[in-house]
Amino acid sequence: MKKILIVNTNDIERNLDRMVLGQLGYEVSVAVTVTKALDLCVEEYRRPDLALIGPDLKSIHGYDLCKILKSEEGTRSIYVVGIGNESEKEKWKMARADSYLVKPYAAEEMVEIVKG
Repeated sequence: MKKILIVNTNDIERNLDRMVLGQLGYEVSVAVTVTKALDLCVEEYRRPDLALIGPDLKSIHGYDLCKILKSEEGTRSIYVVGIGNESEKEKWKMARADSYLVKPYAAEEMVEIVKG
């Protein structure tokens, strides 16, 4: 079973994504802070296969979290999907995100990316 981490401070988006992916049988964890997200990513038994990362994480931007994950040997294999506006796409690419969802996105679009 694929483990998915949703890092998003937007309650509606986070809960909707969690519900959709949970109903499809994925093991879904959520984090609303960078600290919680990093804790989940560094522990091998809880490390997600894929992380959906929203743009505004209060303390840092989502693409900065992506840079951190992609720079560390233990977390760089996590498939990172950045979420944000069309104008942020290039920043996510520079942060080495593996994929990108432009807001607003359809649940089907997210599921297609998660299924690979």
